[in-house]
Amino acid sequence: MLSKQRRIQKKNFPSLRGNGKSFFVDGLTLRVVAQQDKSFSKASVVVSKKVLKTAVGRNRIRRRVYGSLEKFLPTISLGFFLIFYPKSVVEKISSKELYKQISLLLKASKLIP
Repeated sequence: MLSKQRRIQKKNFPSLRGNGKSFFVDGLTLRVVAQQDKSFSKASVVVSKKVLKTAVGRNRIRRRVYGSLEKFLPTISLGFFLIFYPKSVVEKISSKELYKQISLLLKASKLIP
């Protein structure tokens, strides 16, 4: 799980809606929004009820994405909000495949070299 300092606060979400650039792979969507504070990049994972009806399943997907994302945090460029929107496919793929998909998204958005 990401530290509280690295997560996007709920009060910031309305201002992020509709802003930034989106990047897509098979099971994930990433929205990147530049922020004014350049000390950290913050991330969040949003799993809709349309993806999975049960809270247990949505939380499991959220934890898996946060776990894979945590490995990239030291290399991510500073000063961005990252919002991940996983699809139902993420529940069925392996951790290695999820790691690869997150890597592809971060490279496409030019946040990691």
